[in-house]
Amino acid sequence: MAEVRVPAPAKLICGLLLARGVEAAGVEAELEVAFGPIEERSECFDFDRFTSYYEEEMGPGLSRKFVSFCGLKNQESLAEFKRRAYAVEELFRHKDREPIRPVNLDPGLVFPGKLILASAKDGPQRVPLGSGFFGEVTLFFKKDGISALPWTYPDYASGVYNGFLLKVRRRCIEETQAWKAGEADAPGTRES
Repeated sequence: MAEVRVPAPAKLICGLLLARGVEAAGVEAELEVAFGPIEERSECFDFDRFTSYYEEEMGPGLSRKFVSFCGLKNQESLAEFKRRAYAVEELFRHKDREPIRPVNLDPGLVFPGKLILASAKDGPQRVPLGSGFFGEVTLFFKKDGISALPWTYPDYASGVYNGFLLKVRRRCIEETQAWKAGEADAPGTRES
């Protein structure tokens, strides 16, 4: 029989999908309230070249940016992270003007071998996390790079985010090694 072990922690990231005119700094400040200090920031990417899926709700001219957060996080908290991200989105929601939803936030966890994203939408490749949220292995990290899967979103599969994701992965590996050696706080001893 397999031995039950404490799951290894991971690095929390959040993808910010921003409507035209939304300043990332304001969203990032609210994310720090929800998740703690931001450690890394990506550049802003043109999101419209990948899909028009969000245009009706968010308008044209969308940009994508990523942030990662200091420390390791408890992987069993991914549903809670998605719930907190929704709460931050609500702070920016317009009730009386377009776009109604100017901010879309996608939290995920970077592990040494994979990226798992949280979603409110079910699918054959997704598993329940609880509280109505689902997790999806979106990318695999390999020694020589990153591999997409058949269901990976086109923007993630394109490789344009790889530089940021590999940087976060390297930090995850370093911090996980320190955690395993007992040199770092366990997630949950502070903010998880």
